[in-house]
Amino acid sequence: MTSSSNVRKYFVAASLQSVKGATLFIDLPTLRPDLLLETADNILHILELTIGFETNIKCNAERKEAKYSTLVKNLRKYYQDVKFTNLSLSCIGIYDQSCTMFMEMCNELKLESCHQKHIISKITNITIRTTYYIFCCRNKPWTSPDLLSF
Repeated sequence: MTSSSNVRKYFVAASLQSVKGATLFIDLPTLRPDLLLETADNILHILELTIGFETNIKCNAERKEAKYSTLVKNLRKYYQDVKFTNLSLSCIGIYDQSCTMFMEMCNELKLESCHQKHIISKITNITIRTTYYIFCCRNKPWTSPDLLSF
């Protein structure tokens, strides 16, 4: 995973740490979703962050949903509910319709509206800045530098 993906993932994780009574899982050692959030009322939120070109944004969202459909189905026997949320953005910060699912998840988790807007704004900013950085370094060796701090 590139540093730009990690920056977005860790920002979202830091933003969701404020959910009371929830357990947040990140960087699982297997090929799994970016974040898992287990709430006190036994609901598991699976969050996948996807960044791609504008022309592929819908296909990326559909591909990720299909990729995790079996996992979601298998986990339903352990939780009251399992909800998959794919936050798909283009590399220049354009959101897919799946962003509404992310906002619904934030509402369910009772995150304040101003906090939700801050998360969306910051993710957009990180996406644009990291895309620009990658573009500027396109002819240089990639050494996974720290791109941003949040």
